[in-house]
Amino acid sequence: MSGSRSSLGTLLFVVSLVSFLSLEAGAKIKDLSQYPLKVTILKTMLAQSGTRGWGYANVLDGTSLEGATFKYEGCPYIPRPTEKGSIGRWKKGKERKVMLLVVDGGGKDQLECELSTQMQGVVYGISPTLEITPYLMKR
Repeated sequence: MSGSRSSLGTLLFVVSLVSFLSLEAGAKIKDLSQYPLKVTILKTMLAQSGTRGWGYANVLDGTSLEGATFKYEGCPYIPRPTEKGSIGRWKKGKERKVMLLVVDGGGKDQLECELSTQMQGVVYGISPTLEITPYLMKR
């Protein structure tokens, strides 16, 4: 009896591992060059419903770094500050009004969140009291 239990346990483990690996492989972004933006979310505020909100981010587009405010609604995840940052792309070419943000900066998850963005002409920093501080950019 104990032999059949360990065989069943081994089988369940193998099936779980194969399922996990196949899901992981299917979720990878095939072409990272399609996501040229490096996005650092600095602060996110949730609306009462929890499905929408707004926040602050710094966006690195090539060699240009600029702060942005953003709004989102109905995303499959909440865009939050992370150590790694995120990757993204402009939805309509270089029109910098709507950004598609990928949840993981390492490209491990292809869930996108649409952010309505407004570029601010500043770079944001975080003060010791965790307040967002705009810094003027040199032109």
